[in-house]
Amino acid sequence: MPLRITRRKGSSFFWLVGTIEGRRIRESTGTDNPEHAEIKRAAREAELFKAAIAGIRPSISFAKAAASYLSAEKPGPTHIRSVNRLVSVLGSVLVRDIGQIHCDQARRALLKKDAKATTIARHVVAPLTSILRHASRRKYCEWPRLEWPKQERTEFSFFLPHQAEALISAASPHLQPIIIFLLCTGVRIGEAIDLEWRNVDLAGRKVILWEGTTKSRRRRVVHLNPRAVASLTALPGREGRVFRRDDGEPYMQTASIRSPIRTAWNSAAYRAGLPGKMQDRERNNGVGARFQPEHTPHDCRHTYASWHYALHKDLLLLVRDIGWKSVVMAERYAHVMPEGHREAICSFWGISDPILTQRKEDAA
Repeated sequence: MPLRITRRKGSSFFWLVGTIEGRRIRESTGTDNPEHAEIKRAAREAELFKAAIAGIRPSISFAKAAASYLSAEKPGPTHIRSVNRLVSVLGSVLVRDIGQIHCDQARRALLKKDAKATTIARHVVAPLTSILRHASRRKYCEWPRLEWPKQERTEFSFFLPHQAEALISAASPHLQPIIIFLLCTGVRIGEAIDLEWRNVDLAGRKVILWEGTTKSRRRRVVHLNPRAVASLTALPGREGRVFRRDDGEPYMQTASIRSPIRTAWNSAAYRAGLPGKMQDRERNNGVGARFQPEHTPHDCRHTYASWHYALHKDLLLLVRDIGWKSVVMAERYAHVMPEGHREAICSFWGISDPILTQRKEDAA
């Protein structure tokens, strides 16, 4: 039965009702103009017939595509937050209609004018592309061809050994173990927070990060150096989450929480005398200031990679230990660590110098 235009109680808009190739249709035209409603009826009917003949599903809204994507992929909190913000701008647009114009619209609505290329890519282009690819695989739209902002290679921050020790000493007791773990393993903060005791093998000096907890969606075995083993051994309890807040409850990661340790981290960095700046922020009782350190928890991963290469001089070993897919990422960390810190790094991790040990073994 072809589509027909009708009125619906409680709505000022005209509605399309009918059945096309066995599919029942009942949807709003979004207009109260009868001529415009007829144009939409004819276009929608043609679309449905074409889709039925070609075996292509009719398009869906971006909001529905995003919900399907989140349900299927189950990304991390930061990615979920970016997706929800995109839905607030593009939710009602059909995915088949979304192109570069809509990508630019989202960027203008969600980000500052001077947003960096990496920020645009991370919070707009990447999640938008992922959702459209998800929809395309289900034949709701064409494969997306969005422009990616040109990104210049930027410098990254890392700790020198004495800075790392100062941060740990200045941190609250409940925060110290997680900082030590990040610096000794190079895992991401989200991976550390999700770690459970059942995946920790202290006797074997390793932890297992399963597919659902890693950014790459691949299982990874992380080897523990003596400092990490000692820190984990000293923690109470052997069930549930390994790292917990000062009240004993596990950290929570949600789409609205950017980093569950950010406040405690910033305070520790301030007490440790690490570089940063004071920023004004609004409070209930007026305007106050807070310390914004140059280093973030993710810089512990940069630190581990820099220290690792400084000791081993082996890019392939670094790729294996930190969980990257290729040496392209690892190459960024070659030769960035200043000389003169080998002994301090070994002391921090509680290990012997690997190169000196190898030379002794070769000479024996």
